[in-house]
Amino acid sequence: VVEQNKAIITYVQLLKEDLAIFRLVPDNGVVPEYHAGQFITIGMPIPSEGEKIIRRAYSIASHPENRKYVELVIRWVRKPLPGRLTTELFNAKEGTEITWIKPTGAALEINEKLHDGKKDTRRIVCLGGGTGIAPFVSFAQHLHDIGDKREIIVLHGASYVDELSYKELFTNLEEESIACNRKGWNFRYRATISRPQEWFNRSWSGQK
Repeated sequence: VVEQNKAIITYVQLLKEDLAIFRLVPDNGVVPEYHAGQFITIGMPIPSEGEKIIRRAYSIASHPENRKYVELVIRWVRKPLPGRLTTELFNAKEGTEITWIKPTGAALEINEKLHDGKKDTRRIVCLGGGTGIAPFVSFAQHLHDIGDKREIIVLHGASYVDELSYKELFTNLEEESIACNRKGWNFRYRATISRPQEWFNRSWSGQK
């Protein structure tokens, strides 16, 4: 039997009508242990389905060293049919209770050592589109906090400027890297927009 726990939504940042950052805190106040790159399964009752609990898995954007909350960046699925869980999430408010199942998954791992046992010093390139950037948000902060010396490059693609959900965080990490001449912390961030000609992207002057 899968152990089901409860948590409270403590923070909601609406980036656009169908994209938001959520922070969850377990009801006992103890954030579960996890590794960068893992996902967590959350659930909510669906009123139109007799309060049936619907669950979905989402990559964790916060990093393991952060013991205050679990952060997720989620898109509201609306086509071809509204997503059952995401519709409830985007109607939820801070203080709403949800259920969660402990983080799992090992699909995304960054090696610490090579096959011969030597330390892996190769450049790390993280490429994500839209909300697919979530695990790399976790990795970037994790590698920063443990003092990883490797060169780290994060590439994020989106259709619109307001979908670059962690632009400020990544920019701050790169500015810190520049300030120390990339010694001790060597980080680069590059974002690109696929629809630069559209009116909503009129302020964009970066990569296309």
